[in-house]
Amino acid sequence: MKSIQATLLTILLLTYSAGAMAFSKNSTWQEIFKTKQLLLAYDEKIGGLELKNACLTPTQIKSITDVRHCENSVEEIVSDGDGNSKHSEWRCTSWKTEQKIIPRAHSKMICSEWSTEVQNNRVCSRFTEINTFVADSINVRVGKGFGSTSTWPGFVKVYTFPNCK
Repeated sequence: MKSIQATLLTILLLTYSAGAMAFSKNSTWQEIFKTKQLLLAYDEKIGGLELKNACLTPTQIKSITDVRHCENSVEEIVSDGDGNSKHSEWRCTSWKTEQKIIPRAHSKMICSEWSTEVQNNRVCSRFTEINTFVADSINVRVGKGFGSTSTWPGFVKVYTFPNCK
């Protein structure tokens, strides 16, 4: 019985270790993408595509595999739990699966002027819209986990988009 318990404990520890396996700045993107509870942050608009499902042409970002998205939706008024108040929610009525294509050129808002507020907190006091273009390679902040298992803010690694075939 003790050997069965020891074997089960070993299996559990190996499973936990494999699931919690650390990655580093030296890891390949394939290794990083396999990680559960992966947190990626980057300052580019890629149309809601996962990094690993995006490729580039000279003017477009395309999904490598087709993606499912809501084609039509309706607004519904829903009662809150107390029955006294209501709010609106959008419900998808039809879905479509297709290749997603968005332009690499787009505009975005950036902070053009900072001010110091109460307790020396910096606050953006003026935003400016700029035109920008998604580069072939971008900086991505990579972290893992939530709560006490979090590695955030992690590290920054360069990701180079593949060219579309």
